[in-house]
Amino acid sequence: MGRSKADKFMEYLKAGEAHKVKSYLRKHRIPLNSLRVENSRTPLHIACLLGEDACLRILLKNGADTEAVDKDGNTPLHLAQLDVLKGNVHGYHDMVVPMMKACPARVLHQRNKNGETPQQLLEEIQEMMKQRTTEDQQEELRREERESRAEEERRWSEKLCGEFQDEYETDWGKFEDVEDREAETYDTWADRLSEQFHRKHRKRRAHKEAPSPDERKRQKQQEHQEFQKKLEKEHQEYLNRAHKRDKETLLAKKQQYEKKCTEVFQGDASKTLSYSDVPWPSTKGNIKDMVKILFCDIDKSDKENFKKYLKSQQVLWHPDRFLQKCGARLKEEDKDKILEKVTELSQELNRLAAGQDDSSTK
Repeated sequence: MGRSKADKFMEYLKAGEAHKVKSYLRKHRIPLNSLRVENSRTPLHIACLLGEDACLRILLKNGADTEAVDKDGNTPLHLAQLDVLKGNVHGYHDMVVPMMKACPARVLHQRNKNGETPQQLLEEIQEMMKQRTTEDQQEELRREERESRAEEERRWSEKLCGEFQDEYETDWGKFEDVEDREAETYDTWADRLSEQFHRKHRKRRAHKEAPSPDERKRQKQQEHQEFQKKLEKEHQEYLNRAHKRDKETLLAKKQQYEKKCTEVFQGDASKTLSYSDVPWPSTKGNIKDMVKILFCDIDKSDKENFKKYLKSQQVLWHPDRFLQKCGARLKEEDKDKILEKVTELSQELNRLAAGQDDSSTK
């Protein structure tokens, strides 16, 4: 027995595949307001819970009920606001604002089982964002003040060094009768140094030759080359950071996968398994994304180690072996969906093994 249309639709929604959600709604009649999943939530609840703003807009456009409540009395707007209060500040503009535009005014005063209304949660969000904005502004002011103070100190140091150098060059080697010289006040000293400083720099500017057209052309070319090198360096640094971030994300998912495998395959053998309980390498994305996570820390150049790990995963996800280990524990309503996904993963691993065998015989 295959998966129902509603199951496929919810899979696309949870994976955040907005284009598939839109296409599926266009081709099939999906009961958006009567369809309920875990905790009696509608598809609109799930979109708000997962922060899928593109899917949210599609559901609203197709008539999703903004007043539906789950088993905790939460409307979709409740879930979007609670997500923001947990730290997802981008969710305010992406999720909360579109939901508030789509909801009737009475939803703002609808209480959940904790006694919270969207209006109360909105006030908490606004207070949180106001405080965050104030903190950001204060930090920006402090940063500007530090930079201004540092620049002022730098300029003052340069001025003092210049004035000292001017006075040194002007007066060194002169012997004067100090007793006959009238005492110099601070203002007189400052005026004298300023006049000497500007006189010296006027002479330097007067003697400095203007660059020729060829010289200016070479300077521009050199500046352009240096600018291009700087752009290329910054772009490469950005790519390196992005690659490192992607690598860290894959490794974290791999660690979570191995931990869950241990819990499911070596833990309590009497625990019933739903689709979400199976230790998939990734709950989102396609089969190739799962395989990418599996081999993110395996060096393909080390063929012996690569084949050994590949063989262990083929054994783990072989449909017959999986049925032998977990068949009796699978929830009946999820069994077909789980076995279909296991088969897809096993076939992809077999294709990968066949590719390795072909390359080794060449």
